[in-house]
Amino acid sequence: MKARIASLKRCLIAAVIFPTVAHAGGGGFGGATEVTQLLNHTELIASVAAEAQTVTNTLNQYATMIQNLKQIPSQLIGTITMPWQQLASSYTNLAGAASNLQSAFTSAYQMLQFRQGQMNALGLSPLKYLSAEFQLAQTKGGAYQDQIQRDLQTLQSASAQAQNLVTLANQVPAIAGSVQGLQHLATTSSMIGGVLMDLRSIALQQQINTANQHVDEARNEQTTSGVTQQMLQEANQQAAGAALNAPAFNLQADH
Repeated sequence: MKARIASLKRCLIAAVIFPTVAHAGGGGFGGATEVTQLLNHTELIASVAAEAQTVTNTLNQYATMIQNLKQIPSQLIGTITMPWQQLASSYTNLAGAASNLQSAFTSAYQMLQFRQGQMNALGLSPLKYLSAEFQLAQTKGGAYQDQIQRDLQTLQSASAQAQNLVTLANQVPAIAGSVQGLQHLATTSSMIGGVLMDLRSIALQQQINTANQHVDEARNEQTTSGVTQQMLQEANQQAAGAALNAPAFNLQADH
């Protein structure tokens, strides 16, 4: 899995470095192929989400076991009571982080699957699909703009939850090393979280490109309109001048 994630990471880096490579006949999207590769591997995100659910269940089981130990009379546990309470809190916090990660990655997976389905149904490349979506958001606003913002937030949330799990796991390395799957989950989710943030950067860059293109088109249209008006005005002036300079037309008297 790490090799596949690393490959996707390289693809997304290439997409960020070459976001607007020009093609004959118009603008292009250097990362189009790379984005397609990511969309074709969304099952990696689903796999991590499933793994997060398993780890969450394990951590909750440990937390429950420790909570049950706390019911033992304190005189039988002595000075171990407080460390056990802290341990239970650590397991609970990690379980919450893993659960949040599972939810965030599931949302990201569902969003990407939906977007990919739309793109395929319309028969559009990633460039044309993103451009069309951003153009709708910019011209129509409302629900279109809201959906774009939700999707970008979904990508950011997945990355943030991955980083949160890594941070908590690093704070309690003994637990991270003893709970099966936790360390692997933290590592893989962190890598995929980085990929999702790269995808978000690509989307934001394309949003800027689409906005700039819209401005350029409007400016060109305005310039063309101004040139046309100037040409018409000059033509009218020339016609008027020609009329003034034309020889007088004299009616001959009848004889």
